[in-house]
Amino acid sequence: NSTYIDIISPANINNIDKEDLVILITPTLFKDIVMQLKKLQVQYIFNYMCIETYEETSINSNDLVKEIYWAQIYNSTIVDSKWLFDKSISPGRWAVGYNFLYVLYRILNDICPKKILELGLGQSTKLTTQFIKYHRGKHIVVEHDKLWANFFCNGWNNFSPETVIEILPLNQIHKNDKYYYGYRNFNKKFNNEKFELILIDGPFGGENYSRRDIIDCLPAILCSDFILLFDDSDRIGEMNTISEIEDILVNNGIKYFKGVYTGEKDKAVCVLTSKKYKFICSL
Repeated sequence: NSTYIDIISPANINNIDKEDLVILITPTLFKDIVMQLKKLQVQYIFNYMCIETYEETSINSNDLVKEIYWAQIYNSTIVDSKWLFDKSISPGRWAVGYNFLYVLYRILNDICPKKILELGLGQSTKLTTQFIKYHRGKHIVVEHDKLWANFFCNGWNNFSPETVIEILPLNQIHKNDKYYYGYRNFNKKFNNEKFELILIDGPFGGENYSRRDIIDCLPAILCSDFILLFDDSDRIGEMNTISEIEDILVNNGIKYFKGVYTGEKDKAVCVLTSKKYKFICSL
């Protein structure tokens, strides 16, 4: 059974049985109700999850508006694309969001990078491989899951012959009593390579450390003019990785520029660029 409160009154809250769910149906008075719940410690604790749900709903609604906004911008941008022939892309959930797709498309279309490394096979690959198919160049996609790679490639057939998918299984790596996943032999595979654009959307994230594979290859893996594009940069693990990369760039005397494109929850996109491409930080 649920109890509905539409009048702020300590008496009303006191009369609510602990087994009941309190639903606050007067949002404009939400703060006042919270203050009263704080005075009534037992009821406040009991109803805390209900309050969190209300706040979370508001946040998710704002995130949804952002995602719709980016979807409109992205779809308008690709309308007359000369190289994106297959526009069937399914962003969101585990895949990249529209903010990532928009920034990626602008990078590909405006800069035309010739050497691209992509960590994580997915929806963004549909853009990068079609770009390479039209403009030619080097494109390597790193993926840990062979079954997923087979499923993806069998279901979508517009790959460039120049796109190479490298299957590198995951290792569980421990650091400071935490663990994260990394691609096996990544450093050995790419230590002598250089890339103009690196997309970082894999592998799985960790609690404190995420997607650190390129750290041991920096700065050697970067061309003199470069772009690093991170998905999920709102998450703690990705934030820590980006911070470490920034420290490496500074310690090696490499001037860089940084931009963040916010979207749906945990779907912020971060870019680090050399001076030549700093405009990418404010598209």
